[in-house]
Amino acid sequence: MNFAVVDLETTGGDAMHHRITEVGIVIYDGQKEIERFHTLVNPQKNIPLGIQHLTGITNEMVADAPLFSEISQRVYDLVSGCIFVAHNVHFDFSFLKNELKEAGYSNWNPRKLCTVRYTRKVLPGLKSYSLKNLVSHFGLNNENPHRALSDAIAALQILSEVLKRDTQDVWKESVKLKNNYQFLPQQISASDFDQLSTKAGVYYMKGKGGKNLYIGKAKNIKSRLKSHFTTQLDSEKTQRLLREIQTIDYLETGSEWMAFLFEDQEIRKYWPEFNKAQKVPKRTYGLFNYKDGKGNQRLAVNKTYSLSSSIRSYYSHPAAIQDLYSIRDMYDLNPEYLGIGGNYPFKNHDENVLRFIDDNKVNQAFYVTVKGRNETEWGMVGYKDGLFYLGGYIQKGEKVHSLDSEKIEILVTDSSPTNQWKAQQLLESKEFFEKIEI
Repeated sequence: MNFAVVDLETTGGDAMHHRITEVGIVIYDGQKEIERFHTLVNPQKNIPLGIQHLTGITNEMVADAPLFSEISQRVYDLVSGCIFVAHNVHFDFSFLKNELKEAGYSNWNPRKLCTVRYTRKVLPGLKSYSLKNLVSHFGLNNENPHRALSDAIAALQILSEVLKRDTQDVWKESVKLKNNYQFLPQQISASDFDQLSTKAGVYYMKGKGGKNLYIGKAKNIKSRLKSHFTTQLDSEKTQRLLREIQTIDYLETGSEWMAFLFEDQEIRKYWPEFNKAQKVPKRTYGLFNYKDGKGNQRLAVNKTYSLSSSIRSYYSHPAAIQDLYSIRDMYDLNPEYLGIGGNYPFKNHDENVLRFIDDNKVNQAFYVTVKGRNETEWGMVGYKDGLFYLGGYIQKGEKVHSLDSEKIEILVTDSSPTNQWKAQQLLESKEFFEKIEI
């Protein structure tokens, strides 16, 4: 099995929007170098001045260079069947895969070996695993840093030095397809990843000093994190996040609904750099009462942006209409005065509308139960005056008579617009076990 040690220079850090300007490939059989390939590449776009200063590659230098499509077959033939090796393998792999795919080579999916992760496994405890520091540590020489062939040769020399010290053949385990953990960020070990929960909850990607970089929710924490590390690798933001992650933490919540609510609270508490700004969903429909010209009591659905001006509020028109049918059935109302029409036996319409309004006045409190974190408890989401109030846990067999009860282990109290929206969605979904009036 040969290693294809690769380094690329590019116009920027986002493989979706930036392009390759230089390719350096060295084929190595574990004992000796077999072949080299090097070329500048015309990226067909401007090279930013900062990149020019870093690499020394100017627009003039690449003007007459081949397009990647013109060298794609040569590159594909070189790397096919080899273990793909790079220093910070995510970066080079995402660029090369994207360029090869555009050239028609969409089936390239090699086993990968990152010289950063590999060196860290075999030689833990070094101060730094940057290319520059590892070259210095091993007493090597990188003649032309930040140029593709020179950096590829340096990465190969590092690979060779680590292979000599790899008495347990760690590299073989690393590149096994079924056990290939090369998708993990540099600082996250396979054992750390294997210990992650497969249950619902909220997870935290942390940087230096434990700073929260990203907070997310999941039905399956481990599976969701893997998708973070294996998709959108061509995004500059994703690449930067992968470089900065130091540790991963999580909190099991029992249900995905509770994870939804807690995630929003945690994001608003820490405002992590890599989370998008929280969307503020608008409460788009409300149920209103009015008298028509003949003095009949009517109920109608209209658009609203208020959390409390209507009798009931909804986030979709179908949910509002469905609720009107339920109200009709429960209170024996005239469907013509609800705007839904149809034949339905009703009695005491006006009186029953007023009874419905009275039943929905303020101070109404209830909670619904969802899956807990274990078999002895329920998750519970509490509502007061028709709005989300809190989320937490109660022991099975317990029924609380106040949302301020000490029997509730409170997890979420942030009643943000996002949490109001999620809590309303829970009610509309009927994905709860029991609704308990207080």
